[in-house]
Amino acid sequence: MINKGMRWLIRRALERFTKLRIYDYEQILGLSKGYSIGEFKIKRSSWLRDKTLEELRLDKEGVIVLAIYRKVGEKEKFIGAPDRSIKILGGDTLICYGPEEAIKNLSRRLKGRAGDEEHREAVRNEETRKEREKIEINQMEEEIRRIFSKIHPQKGR
Repeated sequence: MINKGMRWLIRRALERFTKLRIYDYEQILGLSKGYSIGEFKIKRSSWLRDKTLEELRLDKEGVIVLAIYRKVGEKEKFIGAPDRSIKILGGDTLICYGPEEAIKNLSRRLKGRAGDEEHREAVRNEETRKEREKIEINQMEEEIRRIFSKIHPQKGR
């Protein structure tokens, strides 16, 4: 109920205050298929702290950093689509997109050896997920070819 209300409110605000087209972002981003947009603050003990996005290689975990909110003096600065050279600082708030579990785990990951091992495990999990996805796509393509050859026997040869 709240989710529907928030979607309606956001949609109305976007229609009124921007010239953006309204799309079904839940469907486009696969939010109902295990993907999520998450927001979390970088703590002093975070594995992400004081590393660049390039060093972190979050893309290998299937996670994309969409934006960073950073306190600069008294103001909060928004850094959209941050460059790989940007360093994550304590107190930053990250907006990430990726598999829901990966984002949850990332938000809790502590620095040190344990955090490094969690990263390696997350990379392995993402590689496995991509392999499964590839197999599913190949199976779907094969099924489409099979159906097409039944419908159009001459073209399927």
